[in-house]
Amino acid sequence: MNEYISKKIFFPIIDWKNGNKTLYHLKELEQSQWLSKVEIESIQEKKLKILLDHSYNTVPYYKRIFDENNLKPSDIIS
Repeated sequence: MNEYISKKIFFPIIDWKNGNKTLYHLKELEQSQWLSKVEIESIQEKKLKILLDHSYNTVPYYKRIFDENNLKPSDIIS
């Protein structure tokens, strides 16, 4: 299938229908493929912090595990 048609017509319709972010992730991957190892690791650490904060604040199981081990999401650096 033509890449232009996929990116401009097919994926937006599917994303809208299913509530996905395919194009967003595709753009992110296309841009990150040219980054250095250090830049990629920095992005990964930022995303890990976001995930840990979200898990701690919204999932009782993870909050309990963190609290039982006297940890906060900010304690995890990498």
